[in-house]
Amino acid sequence: MEAQSSSASFRPCAVLAVYNAASSIEAVVRQTRRVLPSVIVVDDGSTDATPAVLAALDGITVLAHPTNRGKGAALAAGFAAARLAGFTHAITLDADGQHLPDDLPKFLQAIQANPHALVVGVRDLRRGRRPLRRRLLRAHFNFWARFETGRRFHDAQTGFRAYPLAAVDAMDLHARRFDFETEVLVKAAWSGLPIIEVPIAVDDPPGCRSHFRRFRDGAWMARIHALLLAQRLVMPIPLLEAIHRGAFAELPPGQKFRQVLRGIVAGGCSRPATFAACVGLGVCFGILPIWGLQMLTVAALAHRLHLNRLLAVAASNISLPVTIPFILYASLVAGHLIMTGRLHGLGWRNSLNLTGAFHYGLEYLVGAVVLAITAGLAAAAAAYLSARVLLALHKGWRP
Repeated sequence: MEAQSSSASFRPCAVLAVYNAASSIEAVVRQTRRVLPSVIVVDDGSTDATPAVLAALDGITVLAHPTNRGKGAALAAGFAAARLAGFTHAITLDADGQHLPDDLPKFLQAIQANPHALVVGVRDLRRGRRPLRRRLLRAHFNFWARFETGRRFHDAQTGFRAYPLAAVDAMDLHARRFDFETEVLVKAAWSGLPIIEVPIAVDDPPGCRSHFRRFRDGAWMARIHALLLAQRLVMPIPLLEAIHRGAFAELPPGQKFRQVLRGIVAGGCSRPATFAACVGLGVCFGILPIWGLQMLTVAALAHRLHLNRLLAVAASNISLPVTIPFILYASLVAGHLIMTGRLHGLGWRNSLNLTGAFHYGLEYLVGAVVLAITAGLAAAAAAYLSARVLLALHKGWRP
């Protein structure tokens, strides 16, 4: 199948990021051009014979980085060149020969049917070398991508993809190594971009070896997942969608920061009951005697309940150094009243023994739980009324 490049709304090219692939790049380029004639190759600082092999190939565009900058940086450079040349889509496949250009028609058909979609190849890992290791690694990346987006992916780290260049250009992307593909996939899901999966074959030709370094690149992958998870926990989905659709792209940094902050807060206030639940949950667990685990527990529960994590965690900070003495005393008073039915007799005895310490500790725990629930309900009621007032004054938030 040959691409219909005459259509103004559909003009695809292939983008290959290459690093030390002298033994495989010629075959990959030639097989790719049989299906997709327009090919952009980015040589990411190769130190073998790759530059000479590329120089001998006709009909392709070659970009060269003087030093190795990473796969993500090479793909970003290729996408920029493709956009400048008027292409609407870039199909990427690995230069080591593990991806088969014979699968390109699947991607062309998918983006013709849905030009705005990100098309992701799902590798068949039932054959080939080290199948168990590859499956475990893929399952690991799939788990985190699902945790960060709420969507199930079957191959979150595959490099055989079709990118709609305008949508990718609007995203706020920072990764420049193997983490680039993860960042694009997650932020595409956040932005509401359709994501289509197509089955692809995978090969292990002689000399095929991955440039993924277990510790160095593993650290970069851990970093990007930590950043993506932090954004997901803090920002509501409508705000993430607005950011990665490019709604704030033209704003100065200061104004962009204010819009994002406003979106975080207003996103939690868009429904008074939800806002009240965030505040009430935070205040309740901020008082409960689970020292050292209060914010972590609140964040986990808020995520599980689909609440605004930032607001819930902020409300849990009620146990400040200034307020802790009052919370401790109020817990003791409440516990003493509940267990004895009276307020007097709370003072410390002249000689405090083990039995007395246990008695006071039990009173404190009971009082702390009751105080936490009571304060949480009161804070939720106050937050609900405040949110109703805020919505009446500002008519909600729109990106």
